[in-house]
Amino acid sequence: MWVFTISTNLGACICQNPLQLPSTNGSFCFCNPTYAITSTTTVCFDCRTVLYFSNSTVNGSCGCSNNFMWNNTSLSCNCPSPYVVSGGQCIACGSNNTYTVAKVTAISCSCAHTYLYWNPLGYCDCGPNTAMVINGTVIHCVVCNSTVYSIGQKDSYSCLCPSPLSWNPITRLCDCGSTAVIANTSTGYQCIVCSSSIWANGKHNATACICLSTALYWSYTTFQCVCTQANSVVFLTAGGVH
Repeated sequence: MWVFTISTNLGACICQNPLQLPSTNGSFCFCNPTYAITSTTTVCFDCRTVLYFSNSTVNGSCGCSNNFMWNNTSLSCNCPSPYVVSGGQCIACGSNNTYTVAKVTAISCSCAHTYLYWNPLGYCDCGPNTAMVINGTVIHCVVCNSTVYSIGQKDSYSCLCPSPLSWNPITRLCDCGSTAVIANTSTGYQCIVCSSSIWANGKHNATACICLSTALYWSYTTFQCVCTQANSVVFLTAGGVH
């Protein structure tokens, strides 16, 4: 980029300040690569002092990172409207995958649903201690508490589960997987596999197995299938479970 120079009797040019470098043939001066020319086109500005500088100059201006744009008047990287500053980035409101609609302030967007809240990280979610579970176009906000066997929020999209449970976005709770159920014992949660060893042949829901016979029901205290008739025991014959 051209800047003003001072001619010498030798036909070469002397640069106006130490931040300017002479061209190879000495016919003009330009700013050091990490500097930009200000609006006066006579002063080299140190881009390294600019927030969001991209470590390079573009056509004599400081390059900006993360969608910020250089403003030659304020000598700064600005986030132009309708973008907002979030998490050190200049982001656009109205993105489907962030559930935002429009710019509200310089640092926030409005949300696509009244039950969603702006997250300073750059998107809308269900708020603190809540998981946002997305099923197609339907959004569910699940409070991460003991009702869903959770001990708190893990991130915007899942709850934190105690061992050995894991988050299941389909059932929207902490679960034991497809073949086991939750047993809340005196020592904590356990996962009980629904198998014939406990007179079961599948999972009914998060806390109960399907019993091998209608003569049996699931016990939430012994965590196995037991006889519906009092003072009876389960025995297996060729004809099935009795």
